[in-house]
Amino acid sequence: MPLISAPAKLLQDSRASLKRLAARASREFQQIKFCPSSRDLQVSGEYMRTLVPLGLVSRYMNADFAMQRLIQSKIARIRINKSRASPIDRLPPEILTEVFIFAVESLPDGERMRMAMTIARVDTFWRLVARSIPHLWTSLFVESAHDMNRYRSHYINLAGDLSLRVHCATSATTLLFLRDFPSDTLHRFTSMQLASPVDIRRPWPYTQRLIHLEELTINIDYPKPPLIFDEGRDIMSFLAAPQLRSLTINIRELGFNRDLCFRHLFITLTSLTIVTDGDEGLLSMFTVQKLLPQCSRSLEKIDIDVGFVFDGDYQGQMDIMPHLAFIRMGRSGCELLRCIEAPNVTAMSFSSPHPSFARDLLSFSSKALLLSHLRRLEIKHWRGNSEDGELLAQSMGAMGNLHQLCIAGSFVPLELVRALTLLEDAPPLLPELRTLEVVDLTNEHELRDALRELYASRRGIDMVLGTMGAAL
Repeated sequence: MPLISAPAKLLQDSRASLKRLAARASREFQQIKFCPSSRDLQVSGEYMRTLVPLGLVSRYMNADFAMQRLIQSKIARIRINKSRASPIDRLPPEILTEVFIFAVESLPDGERMRMAMTIARVDTFWRLVARSIPHLWTSLFVESAHDMNRYRSHYINLAGDLSLRVHCATSATTLLFLRDFPSDTLHRFTSMQLASPVDIRRPWPYTQRLIHLEELTINIDYPKPPLIFDEGRDIMSFLAAPQLRSLTINIRELGFNRDLCFRHLFITLTSLTIVTDGDEGLLSMFTVQKLLPQCSRSLEKIDIDVGFVFDGDYQGQMDIMPHLAFIRMGRSGCELLRCIEAPNVTAMSFSSPHPSFARDLLSFSSKALLLSHLRRLEIKHWRGNSEDGELLAQSMGAMGNLHQLCIAGSFVPLELVRALTLLEDAPPLLPELRTLEVVDLTNEHELRDALRELYASRRGIDMVLGTMGAAL
């Protein structure tokens, strides 16, 4: 269905208004440190002032240049005629549509509905335009029963047949949404951000099947003091999502002697993220180890940054992940290198790894068919020693096609720097390396001479050597 068409007289007035105020708009753009070419200066000063109360100007100015050019090109295509000026609220709908969509979709899910309603309240014309754009009404933010009922009554029909998104702010609103939202509409949601536990006092009577859900984010914050944990009341124990592709679990506080329950298979999962907040989010390592076999054949990205509770060495079978391309692990999450195989991984990033990281990385590289597809390796805030340096150098020996190496805020053993140096009688470690970043080293003063030799021997690659750059 086409957008609302403006009468010819109204469109002509809008064109004249843009022409008359182009010079003033140029000065305003320059005052906010944005200097487009004269051909792009078709946005009027009145137009920008109208957007200021909505908070759209700063987002428009800070947007990527592709979006700026898109909106400006649509304005520039309007044929400018000499006529009397028209009110700015009569700008053509095609221009307002681009601005409205960008203003709403550039915000987090929790703010999109509020912005859409703000736009629709400016005046009658903006309301008509906004209500004709289905993309503005696809995100639901639930802070209370009133939010959910208002969306069901007034806004969900404006979204047409588009897929929907929801963000429940608390565990109470999560329970309210899953329990009371009409089941014939619930299947339209493809993205959900929920809070857990839904209700520690009442068990959930049945499994909620979300057949089209693709993205699920769960924010976990169990209360203090620790309560007896019944896994049947945890949110992940009663959600079944056969098409789920992305699962993100943010743990602010898990409490004492708690674990996560995964009762339903995640055989279609391609992205898994589990992040805990400091020591209050300690998680049993077996929890993740029990989840990985479910998605090992489909997983493409894994991001585990947690503090694990020590529960013994892993004795299970290694999980082979043939499609895993990106690995990011932090803190104790790096221990998962012991129980996975990823022969086709292309990028790995490790932050604040555990003490046995170098040994685990060596074991991982020996299992993964020499890591022939790995192109980027990043290590941050690692506290190793000379022995670890030898193990790390052995691991990199299996990374013959590595293009980028970044080590930051870490201890870099002298042995590793020497192994990377090109010598006359031996090939260097990582012969295909194109970019080397070694910054903020904890032992940089000990490596000054070795880094100077490395820099001189491999001038064909791009190097960023931190504070040593000036000395070299």
